[in-house]
Amino acid sequence: MANFRELTARIGWSDVELSSRLSVRPGAVRDWRTGRREVPPNLLQWLRMYAEAIDRLPPLPYSIVSIIACSTLRAFSAP
Repeated sequence: MANFRELTARIGWSDVELSSRLSVRPGAVRDWRTGRREVPPNLLQWLRMYAEAIDRLPPLPYSIVSIIACSTLRAFSAP
């Protein structure tokens, strides 16, 4: 069974992003990640379902990936 760290890593969320999505303090998410506080069981269940849904998605087509990469590069190389 995946733990809190593994699930948030699979989803790709930082502590700050997860705290924003859940409307909780970033410290609460940090406490869950470090084991200082118990992760609410319903949150773990929701994270598992979310991660499993992401795992079932097909990979992005190469053309979409290259468009995203080019857009990102242009954004960082703009004068």
